[in-house]
Amino acid sequence: MNKNTYIDLRERFKTSLESEDLVILMSGTQIRKSADGVYPFHANRNFVYLTGIEEPEAVLIINMQKNEEILFLRDIDPFTEKWVGHFMKKEQAQEISGIEDVRYFEDFEDYFESNIESAKRIGLDYDHNHESELFFGSAKAMIEELEGFPLYDVFPNLVECRMIKHPDEVKAIQNAAVITNSAIEAMLSEMKPDANEMDMAARFLYEGQKNFGSLMFDTIVASGKNATVLHYIENNQKLHDGALVLLHLGICVNDYGADTSRTYPIH
Repeated sequence: MNKNTYIDLRERFKTSLESEDLVILMSGTQIRKSADGVYPFHANRNFVYLTGIEEPEAVLIINMQKNEEILFLRDIDPFTEKWVGHFMKKEQAQEISGIEDVRYFEDFEDYFESNIESAKRIGLDYDHNHESELFFGSAKAMIEELEGFPLYDVFPNLVECRMIKHPDEVKAIQNAAVITNSAIEAMLSEMKPDANEMDMAARFLYEGQKNFGSLMFDTIVASGKNATVLHYIENNQKLHDGALVLLHLGICVNDYGADTSRTYPIH
C-alpha cells in the first residue's frame, strides 16, 4: 500500500461527511504489561485504514470546513527513544500517509481549541469493540469536556466505506492469503503422530514472520476432542494417529490478512 491509496481512502470517507464536520480519529495507546514492558501495539484499524500509520498516540483531524487533514504525532522523547526505539518523525508519516500537514502533539490543544467552536458536528470513532482504549492523555480530557457539543459516531461511515475494497486493498488481501497458504503447507510437515499441536502452531508463525507477516489472530490447532472448543488456543496436546486436526488461522501482512479454516487427518 502506498500513500496514494490512503489519499483515495480518505477522499472516499470524506464524501460521507458534512461540510462543517470536524472529525477526530485516534490510533490508541500501548497497554502496559509490566513495570517496564508493554504488549505489542496494534493501532485502531479504522485509523490505519485512513492513514497507514501504526504509531501509538497519534491523532488524525479532518476539518471539512477548512478542507484540512492534519496528523498529530506523539512528541519526540529522546530519553524514551533510548529504550524503545525512535518515534515516528513528520517526514516518515508524510511519506506513508500522504498527509502533508503533520505536527507533534504539543500543538494539538491550540488547534483543537481554535477550531472546535466553529464545527457544526464533531465526529468520533467510538470503535464499539474497543471503547475503553479509544482516547489518551490530554486529548481524552478535552473530548470529555465536549458534552455540550453535537457529537456523533463516524464508525458506521467507516464501516460503509470499508465494505467496498480499493484495488490495492484487494491485492494486499490476496498477498496475505498466498502467504497464509504457504505457511499452512509448511506446517503440515510437522503434522505427524506423537508430535504436538504447538509444533504446528510454531511452524505457522515462523513461516509468516519469514514473509514479514504476523498472526492475524491467535492460531487454533485443535486435534481430536479439542476441535469441539470454539476458541481453543492452548495448542499443547499430542497429535494422535488417525485423529483429525482443525486449523483456524491467518497471516497479516501490511495490516491486511487472511482468515482460513481447514481440517486434516493426522497420519
